[in-house]
Amino acid sequence: MPERFICRKEIFRLMVMRHLRQMLILDRLDRVVMEVSPLRLLMSRMWLVLIFLSLIVHHRDSRRSQYLRMN
Repeated sequence: MPERFICRKEIFRLMVMRHLRQMLILDRLDRVVMEVSPLRLLMSRMWLVLIFLSLIVHHRDSRRSQYLRMN
């Protein structure tokens, strides 16, 4: 009977340790996501700016070529 009780206590302890380890892993993942997220946001904004600038340059060049064709 005492062995069985010890076994249950050990199983419970292992379950608690496993749960804590999983929570720690999730916490670390959350931290990584929080650290990476602003970087991703910055990168996406940079891409938007680059695309916008390339469209402006393309539009300007196409208007210039139209102007040169007319004259």
